[in-house]
Amino acid sequence: MPYTVPILTSYTLMMSVWFWTRIHNFGYMTYRVFKDMHYPADLEQFNVHTRIYAVFLLIIFLLQIYWTVLLLQMLAHFFKSGTTTDLQQ
Repeated sequence: MPYTVPILTSYTLMMSVWFWTRIHNFGYMTYRVFKDMHYPADLEQFNVHTRIYAVFLLIIFLLQIYWTVLLLQMLAHFFKSGTTTDLQQ
């Protein structure tokens, strides 16, 4: 696309929202589930469920980190080549 400035503007906005919501907030919530989420003593046999959910959240968080790396590679490609072409072609 020939519209470099709008592309960079939307990319910058998207990445700032991405970092705040998917890396910072989601990472913090996943940490809090691991650390603080547990049932009271009379229902502690159900704590295994919260640990399973926490592991699933951790897997999703790791995927968010992977996608962040891919998005940053797109930015690095732009700075190296100056083009906004698709990397998978």
